[in-house]
Amino acid sequence: MQTRTRDPRHGWPRVPRGPEDWLSLEELAFGRHLVVDIGWVSSRRERAMAAGVAGLPPPPGQIDDGLVLLPAITVAGADGQMRMFRLPLAYLWPIRRFCMQEGPRNRLPRTRLPCHFVVGDQETVCLMADPDAQRAARMN
Repeated sequence: MQTRTRDPRHGWPRVPRGPEDWLSLEELAFGRHLVVDIGWVSSRRERAMAAGVAGLPPPPGQIDDGLVLLPAITVAGADGQMRMFRLPLAYLWPIRRFCMQEGPRNRLPRTRLPCHFVVGDQETVCLMADPDAQRAARMN
């Protein structure tokens, strides 16, 4: 049985369906990337642990709903092909902040995708939009 690597949605990468698929994604190298989509793969904590996901954060608060989020990012390569990558679990909170910044209660300006982002380094967990390249990326 062959696994599809492309989604029928105009060249978009196949969306991971669980922690096993998320672990099979290549981890994104640190540096500057043209990001076209950003988010996470949802999983039950027990399934993620059974799949071998290491370093899961403890449950928030007193109640564990059993859900964990595994950060993922889709970038456009120099050849124009879109590929999905996983990010280290430490990137979950920056990604959640990015994804949740739009809404009536939030006054932060929304970063539009596609946009060039700088993704951390070995010592720093950061996900920063490159504002100078943002306008040019939308024009391409």
